[in-house]
Amino acid sequence: MERRMSKFQKFILQPDNQFCADCGLQGPQWVSTNTGVIICDKCYAIHRSMGASVSKLMSLNSNDWTDEDVELMLFIGGNAAANAAYEAFVPKTCKRPMPDSSNQERAKFIRSKYERQEFVKPSMRLASSSRELTLFSKQEDSSALGFVGLIRVHVIKGINLTVRDFMTSDPYVVLTLGNQKAQTCVVRSSLNPIWDEKHLLSVPHATFPLKLVFDRDTFSEDDTMGDVSVDLQPLYAAVKVQEAMGDELGNVQVGKWVATRDNDLSCDSMIFLQNGRLLQDLKLKLKNVECGELEIQIEWVPPID
Repeated sequence: MERRMSKFQKFILQPDNQFCADCGLQGPQWVSTNTGVIICDKCYAIHRSMGASVSKLMSLNSNDWTDEDVELMLFIGGNAAANAAYEAFVPKTCKRPMPDSSNQERAKFIRSKYERQEFVKPSMRLASSSRELTLFSKQEDSSALGFVGLIRVHVIKGINLTVRDFMTSDPYVVLTLGNQKAQTCVVRSSLNPIWDEKHLLSVPHATFPLKLVFDRDTFSEDDTMGDVSVDLQPLYAAVKVQEAMGDELGNVQVGKWVATRDNDLSCDSMIFLQNGRLLQDLKLKLKNVECGELEIQIEWVPPID
């Protein structure tokens, strides 16, 4: 339990998770695992009255957290990302509850927000809010074309790569996604190569990882210099947040992939909207090698209707 909960330490300390997602009270102690929000004791009572099919509740201090619960919360991204979806279209006439609001005021807003989903983009509303049917479900269907979208991978640079030749290396990167493969150019004699190349790949399904492998150019077989794997599900969850928010918002963070021992991130990966483009910055630590990091940026390119 202690090892599982250690993943939460960084997550809980994020500024948006230090306040109740519904009323803004500081120090929330409850989590709605299927909506992804962290809430206070007062709002907990309203969530509980809606039933587990709408809001499945668990204490932050509970011993019953499973790996799946932890990963789902990290996947959704916390209060900011969840509220971006559930409060995408709150009318100006709607009164959002405050820390000192009455139970009646809380109930009116919270039931509208989660039970009736009145503030969500209409196309994102669900018949059920069960764990398997959240706005951030990991089981989205692929489109009829066989892919859910495109990603433009900007391979920026390598940092402190391992030596494979005499004092240096001639590295390049191979990108794979499903059955697709792309390759950068070779940078001669560099342990800190700069590629600044962009490659477009289709995403067969959100659960398919993007894999990047470093190699060096030789006269014989290529010699691996490390590899990384990128989970695309946090980015795809942010896509759903973007759809729920609509086109009215400007530059804003819509998600985060938290660095843990179980992934290849060197630091937390931010997902954000910038001038209408959905982007994710990643700094990745290489596996199966002595040292090295890779910096990339991924842009989501939605399929053309």
